[in-house]
Formats: sequence, C-alpha cells, structure tokens
Amino acid sequence: MQHNNKILSIRLSPDGLSFWTTGLTGSISGNMDAHRDLWEVSSERWLSFDTEKDIRDNIEACAAAIKEATARDTIVSVEAYQDGLKSVLVPAEYSTGNAAYFKGLLEENGIEVGEDDGVACVNVVGDINAVMVYDKKTVNILKEFFGDIAIVSPYSINIEVMRKCGAGRRRSVAVYLSRQYAYITVFERKSGDVLYADAMQWSADTDILYYLSSLDQTFEFKKGKVYLRGAVADGVSKLLGKYFRKIRCE
Repeated sequence: MQHNNKILSIRLSPDGLSFWTTGLTGSISGNMDAHRDLWEVSSERWLSFDTEKDIRDNIEACAAAIKEATARDTIVSVEAYQDGLKSVLVPAEYSTGNAAYFKGLLEENGIEVGEDDGVACVNVVGDINAVMVYDKKTVNILKEFFGDIAIVSPYSINIEVMRKCGAGRRRSVAVYLSRQYAYITVFERKSGDVLYADAMQWSADTDILYYLSSLDQTFEFKKGKVYLRGAVADGVSKLLGKYFRKIRCE
C-alpha cells in the first residue's frame, strides 16, 4: 500500500509559527499507526511574523504558506502547541474538571491565564497529563484553514522520540528545542517509564549543557543516549558531544 499520510504539527509563538510533518512515505502494508518505528519527521520550518501586519494577517499568511508547503502530503490530522512555560504536569486523577478548574490549577502554580487564553488538559504519556495555556485566537484562525486542531503538549514530541528509539538498557534523555525553550524528558529505555520532565528558557548552547549536566548528577543518564529534536538541535549536539557519550539528532 502506498502511503503519504502525515500528521501536521504547528508550534505557536508570539513572533511566528513553525511546522513539521510526521508520517509514512512509500509502500508499506497496513495502517499508519502500525509502523510508528518507521515514521519520518520533516525538518522544522520557521515562519516569522511581519511586525508591519496585524495578528490575523500574520497568522493567515503563515497558514497559507503551511498549506502550500504540505500540498503534496495527505494530512490526516493537525496538532498545535503553545511554546513557553505555561503548563504544569499532573497525575491523571487530578485532570478531571472544567476550564475554570484547570485555570485555578494553573494559577495555583503561579501561571497567569489571560482573557484571550485557552486552557487544555491533554495526555502526555500513561497517567501523566499536562494542563496548559494556549493562544485561543491563533488556534481559531488556524482552524479556518485546517479544520479540527488538537491541542497537544510539547512534551509529547519527546514521548514520540521515546517510542521510536525502542527498548534499551541505558537510561536516556529526550530534548526538544524551540528557539527559546527546551523541553526535557528523562526516561528508562527498558521500561519506557518517564522519570522527569521539565521545561526551561535558554539562549546559549551552554545553558543546555549546564542543565543536562546538573540533571545527570541526579538521574545518571550519561552512559545512555541524548536524543535531540528541533530546528536548532545540530549546533547544540556538538557541544553536548564533549560531555555525553551518545548524541542523536532526530
């Protein structure tokens, strides 16, 4: 069966949008989900907002560019997440409630929720959920172009990396890098259990090295692998390679 089915992912930022696709290409029998280990991820492409345009014009221009860039793909679903630190990870048993409940949960953790913000509770992996803030206006405009859009957690990118890398003996870490934020997940390759997940703002490659080196003192993943994703991962990998034994850019 010839496949060209793709999931379109869009990252929302105050100064622009980025996007990439994940899926199968080529002749493979069975459905798409049965071949997660063979999924291919396209390069992440950044689209900056024009400061001379208003927000709607910027979002519409970016959406049109994304549709043109993915015109040859069969987009089976679209997902979006808000870049930033406005999220909190919670056990699944604390994730039932309405928007007002989740807003209160975020505010209890020092996260401000504005009038134009949407609030979502989404599964990350297993019994771990993320309660998070997203730009409701941007998502609503994107829906005019793409239809239904699922709000996802940026940590889900690392979970996909975990699933793709498969079982192994060594504890490892997955890092997704946006232009301003790093999303870090430490996990057991043998069991697939998540041991730690957090996000941080960064501006220099040395910030990532310092943070991972500090985490390694607690979780001891130096002998495992560091999986990097994101448009800026290649530059960081050279520095990390001086400290960690195995670096892989996804």
